[in-house]
Amino acid sequence: MKSKLDLYLESFNMSVLEVTKGSYGGKWPMPFFNSVEIGSVIATHWADFFFDIIKKLEEKNINILNIARKIKYHSPLSRAFYPNLELKFQNYPSEKIKKIDTFIAEIMHYFYKKDPYCKNWTNIVFDKEQINKNFHLGKVIWLKDLENIKEIVQYNGYLRAITEMLFFYWDTLGHEIHGPYKLDTGEILLIREWHDLKPDYFKFSEELLNDTIITYEIYKPETGIKIDISNRVFIDSRTDECLLGFYFQTSEKILSLNETRLFIEKIKKVCEKGIKEIISMNPEQLLEKAVHMHFYIMKPLADILRISWKPSEQCMERVKQGVKKEDKKPFQSLMKLKLDETNIAQLFDYRLKLPGVFYE
Repeated sequence: MKSKLDLYLESFNMSVLEVTKGSYGGKWPMPFFNSVEIGSVIATHWADFFFDIIKKLEEKNINILNIARKIKYHSPLSRAFYPNLELKFQNYPSEKIKKIDTFIAEIMHYFYKKDPYCKNWTNIVFDKEQINKNFHLGKVIWLKDLENIKEIVQYNGYLRAITEMLFFYWDTLGHEIHGPYKLDTGEILLIREWHDLKPDYFKFSEELLNDTIITYEIYKPETGIKIDISNRVFIDSRTDECLLGFYFQTSEKILSLNETRLFIEKIKKVCEKGIKEIISMNPEQLLEKAVHMHFYIMKPLADILRISWKPSEQCMERVKQGVKKEDKKPFQSLMKLKLDETNIAQLFDYRLKLPGVFYE
């Protein structure tokens, strides 16, 4: 019988293959560095901190079930598997990588009502009772009743842009998109929970009144929607062609149409401020932000222990030295690969050696 970690790795590798389509490329933020180079700079500091958190949770006898109950969103944790590449390249102990990976797989498994690890491209975290409790059909703003539909449905683009500016290539740290859920009326419900929108290492999102905003979206019955383990969403049609209606909900209330229009204008302005803040930074400042983002993934766990999630002084001293020549090697090797199921497994499975190109 396959372990939860084995099942996790199968879904994770499948999602990497789907999103890369056989090749890895691009840098965020352009043009200074990428996730693999940053991971190479901080890999051992990051993993040691993660491993230490797990040990402290065990020492306090806080089991996996209780940890999962204290965490609101599970998909952000999926990104903690990506540093395996850099950790393996730096010969980090495989048993420690296994410990971290197993811990993540066990926690994430708790959240799925069915289709664990999104193996069949769904992220089902609500049962029917929860849908009936949380979703209010009478509050839906129907697109057929609106003018300027294309302008209004850009809200997802703005919110996605905000999470990408806050968390760079790990934008999953700012959203939990779940579903698709089939409604009794035949339509499809997709729920987008945008969260952690005001981390303390950026200023531009401070104007948002809420740290979390939830969007309930109704799609045509025939719409094809897929969600992978890292919370990437694939929809087979343009939004204005398949979306029927939506509404926003904050912790205080469901937004009216007028409030919705004002909110969309607000997030548009926040995007503009974010662009200005980011392009005003030099590479060293951006690198520091990216490092904080890498550690932010551990914030929910650090909060349970009531300790800081932020990188240590020792880690930041290393960061000040910047990306060195040896830090670039893993990314250079990765760019030479034609990705397939075999070498993707070699990149991230703690039991396997990296592809041969990494040792040339």
